[in-house]
Amino acid sequence: MKKDPLIINIEQRMLNNLLNRFGALFLTIILTRFLQPELFGIYSLTLSIILVLTTFTDLGINGALTKYISNALSKNNKLLARSYFKYLLKIKSFISIITAITLGSLAYPISHFIFQKPELFLPLLAGSVFLLFAPIAGLFESFFFITKKVKFAVRAEIIRQTFRIILSITSILVFTQINPVAGIFLAFTLSSLFFTSYALKYTYQKCNYLFKKRTIKIERKRLLKFVSYLSISSIGIIFLGSIDTLMLGLFVGNEYIGFYKVAINLTISFAAILNLAAVLLPNFSEDNMKKAQKLLKKVTRYISLIAIPCILGLVILGKETIRIIYGPEYLIAFYPLLILLPLALINPLIKVIITFFNGQEKANLPAKAVIITTLSNILLNYLFIKTLIPYGDALAILGAAIATLLSQVIFIIILIFQIKKETKKKLLRPIINQISPQLISAIIMLIPLVMILKVFNLSGFYKIILIPLGVVIYIISLILFKGIKVKEIKELSKSLLRIKTRKKQ
Repeated sequence: MKKDPLIINIEQRMLNNLLNRFGALFLTIILTRFLQPELFGIYSLTLSIILVLTTFTDLGINGALTKYISNALSKNNKLLARSYFKYLLKIKSFISIITAITLGSLAYPISHFIFQKPELFLPLLAGSVFLLFAPIAGLFESFFFITKKVKFAVRAEIIRQTFRIILSITSILVFTQINPVAGIFLAFTLSSLFFTSYALKYTYQKCNYLFKKRTIKIERKRLLKFVSYLSISSIGIIFLGSIDTLMLGLFVGNEYIGFYKVAINLTISFAAILNLAAVLLPNFSEDNMKKAQKLLKKVTRYISLIAIPCILGLVILGKETIRIIYGPEYLIAFYPLLILLPLALINPLIKVIITFFNGQEKANLPAKAVIITTLSNILLNYLFIKTLIPYGDALAILGAAIATLLSQVIFIIILIFQIKKETKKKLLRPIINQISPQLISAIIMLIPLVMILKVFNLSGFYKIILIPLGVVIYIISLILFKGIKVKEIKELSKSLLRIKTRKKQ
């Protein structure tokens, strides 16, 4: 029987996410080892500032590009697709230049007066160069998903991660005596250029009609309205992911920013592997609302199937994971990690629900949720950090973790009620019904693992060898509690085998 193209693309997207996260994880390991907590804190703070500004260079343009060009191509209207492409490319290029110049101009006051960290100055200057080129890469990357050829995105991701790692190591060695953090962002710029070259070549070969001269008039008012709602969502989501680090930068020492970012990175690494938003947008963009709802429910189930055991597993293995990956200097990160772990489930679900709304051209709904959540996040972070900072930096980063988790919980609750209102169907109860057997199975998995640890007094690397045992117990429990069918396990095993085979190729 012929494989469903959507399943193939999801498999490829999972592989792409794995490459992205493992590449990022490997790079983070290198940076934490070379830079040590204090310089890694400077790197993390610089990256958070750049991520916020990168959002302004997007302003929902990538999402709008995917939405409108996918719709145009579904009607075989290449001329309309080209018109959207050229218009959005022009806007993206202009905003990227303005944002890069702005950061370069404000690098000194941001580093010296706002954060009172002069060591931020050169990294921010290097980051402004990165902002000049990186946003265009994201624009052309969208075409891997628009054309539903995710395997090319996998190849591009290999190129990006390879060059990022090699060039980052080189820059650290070259700029050790000057400013290694600034050198890292220059390395990111070069790797982004290599990635852009590949994505541009692919776009030209597969969609060469986009580069012809003739265009037609498009519904700019409708497009810009959609972009404006996406902008609010994208800006808010980045703020949600960065406001904690930015506010910690105002209150705590550089090394504690590094500890907190290690906890965030571990959590987000698991969440990003389960992020299927990009590959699902073209499918959610179809006019069949019932099909989109069915797909949303199915994807939610598969995300929780993997996320829940990973979260509970890290509760007992988190400290050893940090020690092995980042080094014993970062063990303080374990405590905020315990608080942040639920985000490994919440974040992918949030992104899929937002993608569902965007695909149905109702981007105004998540935009409203983002505004409420962002304001809540800023307030919660300020209250928790300000309240706990007198008792030490370690407690302040715990406060930031609590604030971040609470804001994300608020976010997903609002989105669930919005779906209920729009579709006239309850989503919370079906989600709970889907998650319940998975949660029970994960708890059952945890009990014998904890008992083995206590009886045999295992520590360090020996805890990691319990992972295969935990997987077996979890799968058996899932089958017993009807959380998954044997047929589905076989299909997932085949999918993982195909992913492994493609990775080797």
